[in-house]
Amino acid sequence: RLVGGVYDRTYGAYQTDAGQRFVYPGLWLARNSTTKKFVPYNANASYGPGSDTLVAVLDERLEVTYFDAPVTPIYAGEIHRRFVYVWGQAMATTPGTLATALPGIHLKPEVT
Repeated sequence: RLVGGVYDRTYGAYQTDAGQRFVYPGLWLARNSTTKKFVPYNANASYGPGSDTLVAVLDERLEVTYFDAPVTPIYAGEIHRRFVYVWGQAMATTPGTLATALPGIHLKPEVT
């Protein structure tokens, strides 16, 4: 973990019946180049300028019901494919282009 920042609570959160909003670990992250906040990666830059550029992987559960959350994502290491996801898609469905987009992240296949 190198550079921390703030996760933008506007995007990528699951809401419970009680109204709590959570962002779960394994989310591929980008950084909005205007606000400098972390947002979910999106190939179409749907979450602001820069959100189409992959920068890291979220490694912690965030509670973002009322405020943006401080975060220090993973920039390098080994992660199993089944634990990462693109917001709006199922777990373990990382596109091949993302699998190699971050040279410091090594996606491991399942151990059998």
